[in-house]
Amino acid sequence: MLKFKCQNQKGKIILSKMTRGFTLIETIVAIALLSAAVAGPLTMAIKSISNASVSQDQLTAFYLAQEAIEYVRKVRDDNVLSGNSGSDWLDGLDECVLVDMPLCNSGITTFDYTGTAQECKIPPGVTSVEITAYGAAPGGLGGMAKGTISVTSNDILHVYVGGSSGYNGGGNGGSGVPTPAHGGNGGGASDVRLNGTNFSDRVLVAGGGGGGGAYGSKPGRGGSGGGGDGDNAGCVGFGGMGGTLLSGGVGGKGSQNGTPGVPGNGGNGGNGGNGWYDGGGGGGGGGGYYGGGGGGSGTYDGSCWPYSGGGGGGGGSSYVPSGGTTQSGVETGNGQVIIDAGGSGGGGGKKTNKVGCYIDARDGKVDQCPETGCPVLNKVGDGYGYSGSNGTIYTRTVKIDGTLNGGNEARVNVEVKWNGRFGQKSMLLQDNIFNWR
Repeated sequence: MLKFKCQNQKGKIILSKMTRGFTLIETIVAIALLSAAVAGPLTMAIKSISNASVSQDQLTAFYLAQEAIEYVRKVRDDNVLSGNSGSDWLDGLDECVLVDMPLCNSGITTFDYTGTAQECKIPPGVTSVEITAYGAAPGGLGGMAKGTISVTSNDILHVYVGGSSGYNGGGNGGSGVPTPAHGGNGGGASDVRLNGTNFSDRVLVAGGGGGGGAYGSKPGRGGSGGGGDGDNAGCVGFGGMGGTLLSGGVGGKGSQNGTPGVPGNGGNGGNGGNGWYDGGGGGGGGGGYYGGGGGGSGTYDGSCWPYSGGGGGGGGSSYVPSGGTTQSGVETGNGQVIIDAGGSGGGGGKKTNKVGCYIDARDGKVDQCPETGCPVLNKVGDGYGYSGSNGTIYTRTVKIDGTLNGGNEARVNVEVKWNGRFGQKSMLLQDNIFNWR
């Protein structure tokens, strides 16, 4: 450190240099700055080495998990996990075969109402099928649609048979005052979808009939499937309009303080309007290519003693491919779909698979399918779901975790879930199973 001393001698200013060392504080600050400059790069280098080590562990764990997967596949393929596995939850796998969907039988296959989607696969050699469908009829009669579509081998036909309760597009009936005066639900459409389950995949549709208006003086009848309009009630309640090939039907006008019917929306029929003060609810619109409008509500009217009925729902529209035919108001009760793939024999629309396997909901064990057929196999999340006779979905998932607990090992977790319950089995795959390298 340099300092200068100033002296005044006979008018002259003389500067002289004085030298002394750094103070303690200055020395400490300098050392701290130097340490930080050196420690920064060293810390970054150590962090990089640590990250590289962790990445290597993660990569090793990944390969352990992958090898565990391959091991499970090998055991499955060799049927080692059957009978002699010592684990009753895996016994019986060697008796199983893949559960595939049924073929659309040569000849006529009839699909009746079940409340769920049904399906069949086009067999080799079939290039076209003729489909006849009938919509459901809760109040108004269901429509009929008939036509021929082109198909190829392994195409999948998804069949939806309408229910008189409203399954597959029927609108809900409106509530009434008093409570029992509830409008009827619209009938569901019956349709067939090619290689998909969306409304846009439909290739033929038979419209469902509209639900009848409820209660009181002359309630309105539902419109016929195929686009028929719902009837007005004898007093006050207005019927919904039928669906068309371009749009859903308009809902019936509401009466006084009652609510109007809801318009049809896409393939779904509109809900019926809710009644007010001794008025019946309107009927729901029928499902269809476009759904029918819901019937308008009824309400008290002195000229309609003792109660006023709701209007009927409009029927859903039908749709057929070029050259097909439709007819309104021909079906009673639930709908039906008939598929004719040509040739002879077949029929019934039943699953004809050989023995398959599934997880029993009662104990989580693997069971063989009964002779009547296997439960329907669905894809659920990251596992496979098995639908039992009660419609409950059961799932089984397999999770592979690679670990490095002081050695090379991987754990396979098999989880079984059913009725809100959970069961898990675990298998530890260690060095003595694998030939580690």
